[in-house]
Formats: sequence, structure tokens, C-alpha cells
Amino acid sequence: MKRLSTLLIVFLTAVTLYSQESGVAPDSIIYITPEDEVLLRDREAKYLIKLGSDAAVEFKLSKAWSLEFEIGPDNFGVNIPDISFGLGTRYYYQMAKRIREGKQANNFSGHYFSAMLGQGFNFGNPQFDPGTDATALTLGWGTQQRYLQREYFDFGVFLDINKISAPGISTVRNSFTLLTESNYGFVFGKKHDLNDENFCPVIKCYQDRKSALKINRNNFFQLSMDQLNGGDTYWFLRMRPRVGYEFKLGNSAFSIDQTIGSSLSFSNYFLDLARPSIKLTSFELQRAVLTYEFSPRFYYRMMKKILAGEQGNNLSGSYTYLKFTHDETYNRVRASWTRKGSVWIGIGRQTTITGRLYFDAKLGIGPEIYNSETSKGIDSITGELDFVIGYLF
Repeated sequence: MKRLSTLLIVFLTAVTLYSQESGVAPDSIIYITPEDEVLLRDREAKYLIKLGSDAAVEFKLSKAWSLEFEIGPDNFGVNIPDISFGLGTRYYYQMAKRIREGKQANNFSGHYFSAMLGQGFNFGNPQFDPGTDATALTLGWGTQQRYLQREYFDFGVFLDINKISAPGISTVRNSFTLLTESNYGFVFGKKHDLNDENFCPVIKCYQDRKSALKINRNNFFQLSMDQLNGGDTYWFLRMRPRVGYEFKLGNSAFSIDQTIGSSLSFSNYFLDLARPSIKLTSFELQRAVLTYEFSPRFYYRMMKKILAGEQGNNLSGSYTYLKFTHDETYNRVRASWTRKGSVWIGIGRQTTITGRLYFDAKLGIGPEIYNSETSKGIDSITGELDFVIGYLF
């Protein structure tokens, strides 16, 4: 595994350097708008190296087709293996026409259909035998866009068809999953010269904003049909609505961000790997997690940028945060509610992308301060890496 990781790092580094040295000039774009420049639609790209929830390399094969290799945890809807690999293709079905009409360069921004084959492996999860693996075919429709120099966002609807082999455990063998998925990450490649006067009106640098209602669109919906060894079939539905509200404290660089969220899981089976699955007579709530987050934020560069005339007094920029999280969890197998709380401290960045679309990325660390299951005090310091794409109102 160490040798594989080393080879992968060398490969990604080589492709990054090659893409930086061999970047081609922009196509001749007839109709260019400030939004085109922000999303780099007028810039050609032959390779993209993407670091988001997974690491991926995407190569252009033609104006409309690309080839993609991915590596990451919990990929392709496979929830058992520790790590998975995928090789697939994307068809950007509008791109060839847009290039002919002078509306876009040959790159990776646009609507696409995709197909990917994946293989997952369990290397050390104690819940499963070492021989556990999964093979998956993922079909999808989505939209991918570059954003400024080093960022991208990608979201769509996907169908995962999985075959899971778990020696010694009589659980799922075949699984069909329909889900929505959003991804935000960083891109490595050629650096372009961008005009601040063009992209600021698009991302609303100068607009004053004292509050915002935020709707999270990350991985909102998942519907699965799984076939068990004995021939039974169970259905699984998960929904994860999250709504936030952030407001400024006067004209200062401080704000208060609050989020209410839930994760609701329904099924006609008890979902408990510790004992054989039990079929129910109806489709019932199996697990519910209700979450409240309270987070003061400090946009530490904002006042300096306002005085320099580079930004309005709003909710965009880099920040530090302190966050308190309270979770209430219902488990159908145990027929009980549990609660826990955590405190986090970290850094983040929030900005408008285009229109009402925004992203918020943060990295933090903190302890669990109470847990009704363990009755312990401060315990288990963990980290969080959270990427949010959503709508701003």
C-alpha cells in the first residue's frame, strides 16, 4: 500500500508539472462575459488534477470526451471498503457545439453524462473480514465548473450498481443506489491572469450584506435497493436537509452562524451489522440524527480589505470560528435516543460563486464534551473537514 501511494503521488506530481508547462493558449471566444471569466470557460485545459472528497485526474480525449481516474474512501456509493479506485469517462454533450459557436474553449466546464467502473477494498475495518471488497458501475448526469484559479465544483445525480463480497457475513450482495452528490475542491494546473474588475461583480465582492439564509445542497438524497443472500430485498432511503442562518454583529467583522440539520434513514430492515438482518412488515424510520450548530465567526481580513476598497461589508472571506454542536440521535434497533455535544475551533472560507450559489469550506479540531452513551466528560478529540455548496437568500 505504501508503494502504491508513493507511485500515485509521483504520478500526480508529474502530470501537474506537465500541465503547468504545456498549458495551451485560450481559444478565440466571441461571446465572453464576466461570468465566463470567473468560471474559466474561455481558457483551454487538457488536464485537471482535482483534490476534493477524492483525488482525481481528468484528461481530455477530444472536445466532448474525457477520461478520469479516481482514488478515495467510500467512493461509488460503496460504504464497506476502506478505499476504492475508479476509471471512467465523461461526455460533455454541449461542449462541441459551444466551441463551434465561439462560446467556450475546450476545457472541463459544462454539463456531462458519465460512466465509471470502481473497485473497493477493505484493508483494516474491524467490522468486516479482510477479504471484503466491492465492484461498482456508476452512471451519472452532472455539471462541473472551474472557479477562479484553484477551485472547482461538481454536482449531479448518480446511479450506483454495486456487487459486494463480504466473506463470513451474510449481508448485502447486490445494491442499486440513486443519489445526489456535490463536490468542491482544488485544482492544480496552469495559472491564468484574471481581471478583478470583471469577476468582482459576479462574486459580489463590493456588495454589503448583513445576513443570509443558507440552504445546503450537499448529498441531500439517497435511495437504495439491496438484495440479500437469501433472496430478500430491502429498501433504504436517506435524506439530509440542512438550513443555516448567518448574521453580522453590527458593522464589525464578527458574525453568528447557526445551522439546523437532520439525517433521516428509513428502511424495511433493521440495519444492524452486529446481528442478522430482521425484515420488517413496513417501511420505518431506522435512524434519525437532529443537529444544531452555533458558531461565532471572525472574518479576520475583512476590515483591512474594506478600508482598501477591495470588499464590501458582507459574509464573504476567510474566517476563524468557534463552533458548538449538539446532536440528538434515535436508533430503531436500540429503541432509544442518545445525545452528544462537541466544541470545534478552526479556519474557513466562504464566498459567493455565481448568482445565489455559494460555497463554504472549513477545517477544524475539537473535543467531544458530553455523550449520554458513555457518560464521559471531555473525550475523543477529532478533526473536521467540511465542504458546503448551497444556495444563498
